[in-house]
Amino acid sequence: MSLFKPLLRFFTVICYFLPFSFFLITCNNGEATIAYNQAEADKIKAEQAANQLAVTTKDSSIEKDSLLTGLADDYAKDTTHKVVEKKEPLFSERLEKFVVAPTDSSLSGFGSALYFKNRTGRIFVAISIFLSIFYWLFNKWLLRKNWSLWLLFINLLSMAAFIVTCYLSAVTPLYGAYFLFVLLIIHSIPEIQSPPVKK
Repeated sequence: MSLFKPLLRFFTVICYFLPFSFFLITCNNGEATIAYNQAEADKIKAEQAANQLAVTTKDSSIEKDSLLTGLADDYAKDTTHKVVEKKEPLFSERLEKFVVAPTDSSLSGFGSALYFKNRTGRIFVAISIFLSIFYWLFNKWLLRKNWSLWLLFINLLSMAAFIVTCYLSAVTPLYGAYFLFVLLIIHSIPEIQSPPVKK
């Protein structure tokens, strides 16, 4: 039992690296479009497919001059033989992507605090992150002051408010948010059962 609480505090902080909310950036006709749920993402993909089909149909209907066609074919042959050198992303870029967006279609807890759809959701996640890190680092001091249960309770409320905000804002909350919520409940149970520390 002595390792249970420290591990629980550690995993609570680790949860913020998991996918918290749906977030997908796509490019449609040169404009960046953000989808906050799978329905929006599917709609954007359908629009992209329709736009691509319209462009292809328009291009095929235009009669090309034979000289221009030959030049285009020569250019295509030249470009197919050229090797495009891909730049490997820097370690800092990979680390930033891992911390902010663990998958291509999600934001982590830290990413949600920065790029969530609205300010309310960003504030709730930021409060939760601050409280979890504060509780992790200063747990012994909080136990002496009998504040740990209050801190966990406020953290639990902020996560519940974040999940409700997701649904009200048409953002899909992902498993990281639910996992953290359950961990906070599990973490609160021993704090409720243990007697308060005498000052």
